[in-house]
Amino acid sequence: MLTFKHLAHFRCPPATLIVIASTVLLCETALQLVGQPQRLTPFSDALLRAAFLSVILFPVLHFLLFRPLRQSSAERERAEAALHQARDELDMRVAERTIAWEHVNSRLQEEVHEHRESEARYRGLFDTARDAIFLISPDGTLEALNPAFETITGYEPSEWLGRPFESLLPSEDVPLLQQFFTFALQGETLPAIRLRVRAKSGQIIHGETIVAPHIIAGNIVGVLGIARDLTERLQTEEALCQANERLRVLVTELRDHNRETALLAEFGELLQGCTTTEEAYRVIGHISPQLFPHTSGVLFTFKPSRDDLDVVVKWGEVAAELGQRIFEPSKCWALRRGRLNQVGSLCEGLPCRTALTNALCVPMIAQGETLGVLHLQTPSPSETEGQNGGLNEQLALISAERIAMALANLMLRETLYSQSVRDSLTGLFNRRFMEETLSREIRRAERHQQPLGVIILDLDHFKRFNDTFGHDAGDALLREVSGFLKANIRGSDVACRFGGEEFFLILPESHLEGTRGKAEELRQKVSMLTVEYLGQSLGTVTASLGVAVFPNHALTATTLLRTADQALYQAKRAGRDRVVVAEPDGGHGLSRNCREDNEAA
Repeated sequence: MLTFKHLAHFRCPPATLIVIASTVLLCETALQLVGQPQRLTPFSDALLRAAFLSVILFPVLHFLLFRPLRQSSAERERAEAALHQARDELDMRVAERTIAWEHVNSRLQEEVHEHRESEARYRGLFDTARDAIFLISPDGTLEALNPAFETITGYEPSEWLGRPFESLLPSEDVPLLQQFFTFALQGETLPAIRLRVRAKSGQIIHGETIVAPHIIAGNIVGVLGIARDLTERLQTEEALCQANERLRVLVTELRDHNRETALLAEFGELLQGCTTTEEAYRVIGHISPQLFPHTSGVLFTFKPSRDDLDVVVKWGEVAAELGQRIFEPSKCWALRRGRLNQVGSLCEGLPCRTALTNALCVPMIAQGETLGVLHLQTPSPSETEGQNGGLNEQLALISAERIAMALANLMLRETLYSQSVRDSLTGLFNRRFMEETLSREIRRAERHQQPLGVIILDLDHFKRFNDTFGHDAGDALLREVSGFLKANIRGSDVACRFGGEEFFLILPESHLEGTRGKAEELRQKVSMLTVEYLGQSLGTVTASLGVAVFPNHALTATTLLRTADQALYQAKRAGRDRVVVAEPDGGHGLSRNCREDNEAA
């Protein structure tokens, strides 16, 4: 039997349940009446009919009456489902927003922490910085100063807060900082500038300042500046500049010293390579202007008589005035003292004194003998400033020493050479030099196919002069004849003393007739000589001459010499005071030894 308990399990509206329950009751009642016809009454019949009608009409009524209810229930369910979905989405969004807000809050807390740390860090930098940090408001007053400001200037920050920054600067620097301050307020970033600050002690401190706009939230609220004390830096730079200058001077001096050393080495090598004093003078004139740039100089040497000094080398413009002077040794203080002498008031009126006072004289002394003096001059110091034009005394001493040593060696060499090739009595070349020269000149004549003439001159009766007037008178006669020969031959001719009273002449590029004519000329002039000794005339002097020519009479030096000697013997045997030319086959005559034996007999 269907009861309300069973209907309660159906999920439907209450009205629907009532209709269903009524229909069920009518149906059950009708079924009972159908099973018991005897019990039918009019009411029962009506009830039965009503039950049948309800069974038939229930679907229709249910459809017509409860369709809207079903539709609203579905809508309600859909609404509830949408509500549940919206609630779920809302919960999800709330959860997401909660997570986002929690993340934002965490970020904000981190930023606040970082900001505090940054503020503490920059505050530490601000307080511990060695450079002065300042903040200037737009009206030009100081708003903030760090402790370094007190260290640099001596002022406490509280003494200057709220005061205009211009009061700290000298008046000359105020316009520049004001200009930079204006540019910074306009948002421009500017380079560092050099400014001076007046310290509390009154000292002016040089500093380097950087100013920039102070920006907060995109707005310029003032000017931020950093100033660094450059006192130590400038002192270091000054010391460095001085060190660099000293180093530059040392490098210049070292370079000059190296140049001078190289020149002195070259100077010494060139002087050692010289064979004559004339070559040495040319070397001195070439190297000295390089050793003493912007300097004029004169080299004086003693004359052989040692009573005057003569100019042998000169260079430069100033030397033109001194280059024409010859003076006595007693008029030079350097020679008097035997040491370097600066030309000054002591030299007033002396030959080495000129209009220029920047000069010195160095005596040249070698092997205990004074050879001369080296004089150096420079223009006024203003004209030579920066040109290394000052006089280097040490270099002058070294140069004078080397010049003196070189000249002494050359003079000694020339003396020794002169003694080895010249006759000490007459000053003419000796027989050794004659033989070497004759061989050399014959080779040259043969190479150039040129003639070569020789003359042997012998003074007649020379023994009689010695016996009558003495040997000193004979020596005077030999010297007189030697001077006569040197004065009457060409520069290319060579005059030698052959031995005793005989002389030998070598005449390059002289043919037979020219040699014969020269011999005759000499014979005549010798006979015209007037020789006196101790106020007494030595009488008439005559000479006999023998002539031979290469290649006419001989092809070798030995043969040519023997041929000329034989011609001289023939002149003597023929009566003396004459010229005899050798025979073409003169090699068969008597030898010189035989002739000397005959003359002695």
